[in-house]
Amino acid sequence: MANKWTDPEKEKSPMSEKIPDGKHIVKIAKILYGYESKAGDPQIMVIFAKGDSEATAFYTLSSKAEHFVIMLLKAANVDLSRMENDNLDLADLAKPEVSDNLLVGRVLAVEVEPGNGGYKNVTPLRREMYDTLIAAGETVPESAPF
Repeated sequence: MANKWTDPEKEKSPMSEKIPDGKHIVKIAKILYGYESKAGDPQIMVIFAKGDSEATAFYTLSSKAEHFVIMLLKAANVDLSRMENDNLDLADLAKPEVSDNLLVGRVLAVEVEPGNGGYKNVTPLRREMYDTLIAAGETVPESAPF
């Protein structure tokens, strides 16, 4: 039997549900490596999960975009002093053995907003917002959906 390439159901990923716009508690489910910015800087794709939904964000590992990476690390409650003591720099985050250990499984608060081209902007929020969302009844994701 031939494959039905035109079947619209085949376009759906098993994780096709996206986290809706708003503030959420999410878990970092996975990090994908090997991406590069237009300027040639290494990037990682972080996949955030909440229940059966996901949202993704790219982080460029360059000094110009370092503040976005620091926002993510702080929101995920990563010990930045320990990173300094371990002599980890921005380029080290392109290594799965570093970023997977630092980030995968961490729970944090994010804000999901409409972005360009149908994509979503996912912004890590200050750790205080995590506590605020928990107090308001937001639940911590049990596990990642994949």
